[in-house]
Amino acid sequence: MTDSETDADDSQSASSTGVYATLRFDQSLCCLGFDEGGSNLLGITPEAVGSDILPQIFRTPEVVRSELQRVQESGRPTTIRWEASATGAVGWGWVRPANDGVSILLSVDEEAKTRNGKLEEHTTPESITARSALLEQTERLANTGGWEYDRRRETLTWTAGTKDIHGVDTGYEPTVEEALSFYHPDDRELLSSLIDRAVDEQEPYDTQARLTTTDGRQRWVRTVGEPVIDADGEVVAVRGAIRDISDERAQERQISLLKRAIDASPVGVTLADVRRDDEPLMYVNQAFEELTGYDESEVLGRNCRFLQGEETREEPVATLRAAIDAGEPATVELRNYRADGTMFWNRLTISPVTDDDGAVTHYVGFQIDVTEAKTLETQLQEFKQAVECSGHAIYITDVDGTITYVNKAFEETTGYRSEEAVGQTPNILNSGQMDDKYFDRLWSEITAGNTFEERIVDRDREGHFYRAHQTISPLIGDDGEVTGFVAVQTDITDQIERSQQVAVLDRVLRHNLRNDMNIVLGHAERLAEALDGDLADSARTIRDTGADLLDLAQKERAIVERLNAPTERTTQHLRSVIDTIVEDLEPAYPDARLTVECPAALTVSATPQVGDALGEFVENALEHTDESPPSVRITAAVRRERTGDAVRISIADRGPGVPESLRQLVTSDRVPDSLTHSDGLGMWIASWVVTRSGGSVDFETRDGGGTVVHVTLPGGLDEPGSGDNHD
Repeated sequence: MTDSETDADDSQSASSTGVYATLRFDQSLCCLGFDEGGSNLLGITPEAVGSDILPQIFRTPEVVRSELQRVQESGRPTTIRWEASATGAVGWGWVRPANDGVSILLSVDEEAKTRNGKLEEHTTPESITARSALLEQTERLANTGGWEYDRRRETLTWTAGTKDIHGVDTGYEPTVEEALSFYHPDDRELLSSLIDRAVDEQEPYDTQARLTTTDGRQRWVRTVGEPVIDADGEVVAVRGAIRDISDERAQERQISLLKRAIDASPVGVTLADVRRDDEPLMYVNQAFEELTGYDESEVLGRNCRFLQGEETREEPVATLRAAIDAGEPATVELRNYRADGTMFWNRLTISPVTDDDGAVTHYVGFQIDVTEAKTLETQLQEFKQAVECSGHAIYITDVDGTITYVNKAFEETTGYRSEEAVGQTPNILNSGQMDDKYFDRLWSEITAGNTFEERIVDRDREGHFYRAHQTISPLIGDDGEVTGFVAVQTDITDQIERSQQVAVLDRVLRHNLRNDMNIVLGHAERLAEALDGDLADSARTIRDTGADLLDLAQKERAIVERLNAPTERTTQHLRSVIDTIVEDLEPAYPDARLTVECPAALTVSATPQVGDALGEFVENALEHTDESPPSVRITAAVRRERTGDAVRISIADRGPGVPESLRQLVTSDRVPDSLTHSDGLGMWIASWVVTRSGGSVDFETRDGGGTVVHVTLPGGLDEPGSGDNHD
């Protein structure tokens, strides 16, 4: 081979690629226009403008269409491999975004041109030079370059764009080995094997790899290659293109990181496309699936109204609709429903997502399950309402004693309005009647986390004293520390005054009545002894009536004592209580037969006066029995009840029976009146004591005459294994 022949071959190889056609497409990929080269290269006519020409001009239209759409969506140029259907021309295309869609610059090699005579006729050196300059500019804009490996000459040719990507000057001509050396060691072997397969198996390739430029910059590139086959079916070259995708990879990593972050978010996230009919969901994260119970495949493509149900109010839905129509954000709380039909409160925030032109294209939604918070809010409202409606004066302070809240009863009791009391301290109620020791004890208890309870004397806004039973309890935070205090006051001024009045009347009535009635009884007794006939009967009537009055006074005294007696319940051994009753009654009823059946281990929880109450029932049975001598049977046993164990004491006699009026007095809410006999008054006192002990009284008529009084009290067996008398 001569030198001139070698120079000609090199020239042919170096200029084996040129630009011959330009096409423009709108956003729907309909053709907007093409130049003369496009008509000659692809065999299309002007009538094709405005139509979808991709299937007519390319052998793989769907591949080309996919690449054009990707450029539109990403806004980044790319390269494509093309083959014309009509002319058979093949080559590379550089696709770049345009304002109204995309444009393609198509290039073919010299061999393709010579196989198509029409192309030669319309191609001039000037057009080739102009289009070559256009190719270089396009390569720079698209970060794209071309290359060719000639097997016959074992040479590798790079275009200016390829050299720019590698960071070498325009005069650099690498060998295959030198070209591979730019790549990361882990990618070098892959690229070498792909080139070998293109040569040996005529298999094209498309891959991504890492390379390092001459100035040390790391880049990601997309490189594609395709074998060039001659008429004999042999691979004579491998041609390809390379594109710098470093920015795309970085963007993909950021998008991937963002997606992973959204997927890992504990908040439900959705993305809806408002450009499409019915604004379907196009993305939901895992938290949304967990929150709603719906799988991603069940919701994508649907409007999110499927979460609504019977109790979803229209108001928040209308708020969302108005925000979307206006392109504005919004936050609402509404009832939604999970896939299993259960309702949950959803705090939904939506926000518009805009494109580069500021038009809203999507809406992102954030869902948070606030069911527990809404439940607590409802409970808090109910509690606040209960506190507001409470008949007790209630106020709350912080840890420093500053009042932060008072209820209506506080305002009514103290005369201070809420706005007057809040911000003050409870010292506004200080009457001066409580000494320093009281306040020392109070603060010592409540700051230690204990409840303090005391009767106090406070002063209202008008300066009047009032007496109250006050309980102060600390408010404890989640960390166990005291965060404030709540005080509850019950005004007991009237109660104390009534108690004092009763005590005064009791002392006067008891003293005067006892002394005067003793004088009356003495004179009545003398008259009864000295007189005969009707006058003697009258004297005895006076004597008996006076005795009844003294007995009534004693009953009255018992009522007062029980009203003022402690009400705390204690555990008492029932057998010991009954034995004391029997012992106390023996002197008054020496002939009476009292039978007792009560396990020694039986206990009751009752007030200290329970023995007096049981004694009243037993004595009433002895007084009204028809038997001579009188007999009463007392039994006690554990009784199984719905609320737990209880002890039932039964007192049985053979008397005429308890009148219905007395039964009603004992077992109902009636109170004694002026017609109540002293016996009835005693029975009423006994029933009242049982009730204060958490028990009950009922009556049973015995077969053959007589009555059984059943007294049921909280209690049980003190020792295991003593349950012989359970009924």
